[in-house]
Amino acid sequence: MTEIKSSYLKAFWKTFTFFFVLGGTTFPFIWYLEGKPVDLAQMLIMGIICGGFLGTFGTIFFTPKRIEWNEEKVIIHCLFPGTGEHTWDELQGYSTFGKKIGTFLIKFRGKQAYQISPFGFEKKEWNEFLNLLTDGFPSKKKTFWLGPIPIK
Repeated sequence: MTEIKSSYLKAFWKTFTFFFVLGGTTFPFIWYLEGKPVDLAQMLIMGIICGGFLGTFGTIFFTPKRIEWNEEKVIIHCLFPGTGEHTWDELQGYSTFGKKIGTFLIKFRGKQAYQISPFGFEKKEWNEFLNLLTDGFPSKKKTFWLGPIPIK
């Protein structure tokens, strides 16, 4: 079986950094537009709150510990929605929108969709998994999802 492993620390750090910058600049900008005073301490606090909360949330809910596959099946080991073993025949769809940043979606028949953040994986390994899907299952590639349900 081929296997890729993620790093929770790496996933947390990348997610934290993104939301630290976003939260540390967005909220103070809104306060500034409302005419409220803004200082560096407030920017740091909002950045830490946003980055800490969303970094932890993203790591726990969207980062599988590892993904294993062979010609017959795929096993996704994650905390939420739990570890799942699926045959490739059960593949209902996968997204390409969140393949590098954001959330990658993959859905198997009769199961909840996995929302996967690629931040915890090495780029080369993550691309190996994406290439498996795009080369082996091009008809399952979906561009439109209604929540976690692949449509088109």
